[in-house]
Amino acid sequence: MKLWYQSLIRPIDQNNVQLATLEATPFGALLRKLLDACASPGTEIHIQGLSGSSGMGVPYRFLEYNDTKEII
Repeated sequence: MKLWYQSLIRPIDQNNVQLATLEATPFGALLRKLLDACASPGTEIHIQGLSGSSGMGVPYRFLEYNDTKEII
């Protein structure tokens, strides 16, 4: 089975330089370990970060929208 994990994280280093993959970041490496530990044998999980961003407010509004229904 193949799964796609979409993260709202941009793969950048501490100098704000774009990295090739999300897994090249400390967060991505920990996420890979967690997903691999949870996956059944033979499951392939692709981790995808954002390639660009229009600002921190855009992902925040999306998450706020998803959480609002639980809060109300």
